[in-house]
Amino acid sequence: RGELTFADGSKYDGEWEKERKSGYGIKTFANGNIRYDGEWKDDVYHGNGILMNEDAQFESDFDYRDFSSTGSHWVKFEGEFIAGKMHGMGTLTLYNNERYVGKFQFNKVHGPGVFHKTNGDSVSAEWDNNKLIRVL
Repeated sequence: RGELTFADGSKYDGEWEKERKSGYGIKTFANGNIRYDGEWKDDVYHGNGILMNEDAQFESDFDYRDFSSTGSHWVKFEGEFIAGKMHGMGTLTLYNNERYVGKFQFNKVHGPGVFHKTNGDSVSAEWDNNKLIRVL
């Protein structure tokens, strides 16, 4: 276990294996806010974790039918990672507190899930490569 401070001021505090981040660890931004809290393997997110986005954009409405437009509209992903990518089950929280709970495949919404709107409505559907293909 150990801590490393990077040139940009961000830090990693956690487990290491052969000089690579592996096991449980926390990476923080230079300001101390958490960037990632979870499992690592070979220096990348791998396993369960929480990834935060400090660059979230608070602008136009989000269309849940096409997640390819997500860009920087999300603030938090909590779920499974493989090789640094959102992959498996997870919850993606958007800037306006809308949430998608469901399957991801290599950073894309892919498979069954539920989109929760801020007005309390929810849409159970299936997505393919970030695009809604059918409402369930």
